[in-house]
Amino acid sequence: RARDLVAAESIVRLDYAELVDADTIEPITRLEGDVLLALAAFVGRARLIDNCRLHIKGDTVTVDLGVIADDSLG
Repeated sequence: RARDLVAAESIVRLDYAELVDADTIEPITRLEGDVLLALAAFVGRARLIDNCRLHIKGDTVTVDLGVIADDSLG
């Protein structure tokens, strides 16, 4: 489904989109636990690469947004 969404954008050319085990980077057989979504796409001549860690438990998906700045530090 993610591939279809990206492929539908005329200015975006998907290079790859993979779901792998977040700890081993091995292909997954089930959507559960800690999963890494890794993708790359071309937007014009620029190749954009990113990944996102997900935790899947039952019907609940939690996204790890990485480091969040603490505004209280000034």
